[in-house]
Amino acid sequence: MSSLGSRQQLDLNIPLHELLYEVFSSTLERKDLPCLQKLKVKIRDFQPIEPNCFTIQQKRALCQFLEEALCNVGKHAVNVTRLSAVGKHLQGYYTLSVKDNGAGITSTQENRGTKQCREIAKLLGGEFKRESLEPKGTLCELTWRLKSRKLTCI
Repeated sequence: MSSLGSRQQLDLNIPLHELLYEVFSSTLERKDLPCLQKLKVKIRDFQPIEPNCFTIQQKRALCQFLEEALCNVGKHAVNVTRLSAVGKHLQGYYTLSVKDNGAGITSTQENRGTKQCREIAKLLGGEFKRESLEPKGTLCELTWRLKSRKLTCI
């Protein structure tokens, strides 16, 4: 078991895509994230990955990544109305991304959350990126190679 920032307990033995759905749902229910209160469109789609291919540490890290990205939207995405959280596999890679249509990134400074996301990418042998979108919004994305970690798609 592990817990989120909201103190919700997660069973890290269930498949990753189910964990990600739980993190998404519980984070969006939080009342301490004011920018999430006026969302009109909420998209979430997490494609399954082979259930036994992650360590508990990796699953915990991926849940933390998703929670951190969603919390950043909830704290900083002024005037956000659309949010998507998607996990997909394509050509041997898996990408977990959170995208919003809020105000975009207003600072070049890397805080604790961004540093944590870079560490998670390193743990998976992958890459992390955070960027402003045109005409507005932010993309927070973690990508890693499935085959290099002996991870396979279902």
